[in-house]
Amino acid sequence: MTAQRNARSRLIGRLLVLLVLLVLLVGLSHCYRPTYEGPYSCSPARASEDCPDGWQCQNGLCQDPSTQAPDTGACVGPGTLLTMSSGAAVWACEGSFPSGTYRSLCQSRASVHVCGEQRSDDALLAVLSCDSLRGFFLSSYSLALGGPPPGPVCDAVPSPSQALLGCGMADNIARLGGPTCHGLRHVLSCTSPSSGWSCDRTRALASVAHTATASSPGGVLCCEDVGP
Repeated sequence: MTAQRNARSRLIGRLLVLLVLLVLLVGLSHCYRPTYEGPYSCSPARASEDCPDGWQCQNGLCQDPSTQAPDTGACVGPGTLLTMSSGAAVWACEGSFPSGTYRSLCQSRASVHVCGEQRSDDALLAVLSCDSLRGFFLSSYSLALGGPPPGPVCDAVPSPSQALLGCGMADNIARLGGPTCHGLRHVLSCTSPSSGWSCDRTRALASVAHTATASSPGGVLCCEDVGP
């Protein structure tokens, strides 16, 4: 009888130990909730490595998409961050605008301007991957097409064959085969503009207009000073 009681006590003791361990494990599983408070700096090209799982890289910082509104950065409406370097960023700002009012797609604050209005924009524009960007996004640069060699003339004086420089691919968007112009090589000709676009061939930027649709996306390249 004594042996049986001892065996039963040992069994009960083991069961109690297992029960305590089980309670501890369940408690830990319910109490441990890792959180990420940030902010975490990130690069759009390395978002999966720089940010926690499920987070997004927006305007150089990791953001939780479940708690953060989409960041449109330098854009008045929808926009996509194309690149950021040395305290500056380039956004593809989508939308429509009437003739000559392309600046209206960029935020009206001192840190934002249409790309091309500052000489320092050239280095930033040169690293854009424009062949994979759907829709045309213009800069404030223009050039002249045609004429005698060397062909396209960057920063040309007003001429009857002006075109617009930008980033992105769409119908009737040409690609300069030679050197870039201010880091850009995608061209919208005013003599045969892409769908949704219009401009006068002698007053390119002063007359350009865009009507954005699902089949004709596009807008303006907006540059932003985001600091160090």
